[in-house]
Amino acid sequence: MNFHVQIRTIHDVPITREYPDVFPDELPGCLRDRDIEFIIDLYPGTPPIAKRPYECHQRNYSRPAEKGFVGPSSSPWGAPVLFVSKKDGSMRMCIDYRSPNEMTIKNKYPLPRIDDLFDRPKGAKYFSKIDLRSGYHHLKIERKIYTRLLSLPDMAGMNSR
Repeated sequence: MNFHVQIRTIHDVPITREYPDVFPDELPGCLRDRDIEFIIDLYPGTPPIAKRPYECHQRNYSRPAEKGFVGPSSSPWGAPVLFVSKKDGSMRMCIDYRSPNEMTIKNKYPLPRIDDLFDRPKGAKYFSKIDLRSGYHHLKIERKIYTRLLSLPDMAGMNSR
């Protein structure tokens, strides 16, 4: 048997070639550099917080690692990672940030009222539909935050059931 596999990329779609500055080079994956960085402020003097990792099968880490969302870390900070089954049988990666959240300086800006949000687009001529699936991967986060809150436990001590 002779099989021919056609691998398509985002550049195979004509509109992405017409407007290359609007589309990322690859979907999905890590974001490109952005001008604005997301910052998480902690109370002064907060020591590193690290919780013991939850037991988890190592294969659950492979897909997020392939996408560049996670990687090895030697940070003194760490939050346990767990995987929850979705309806379709796939796994959703969740990170238990409850302990670090207690040390986070809360945002003092009030959330906008729903009525006000509905009033904002009045008179607009153009609207954009944004794909917010995995939207948290689209934020550029201040570099020092990576060593603080975005680290995975060392895989050496993990169970592989």
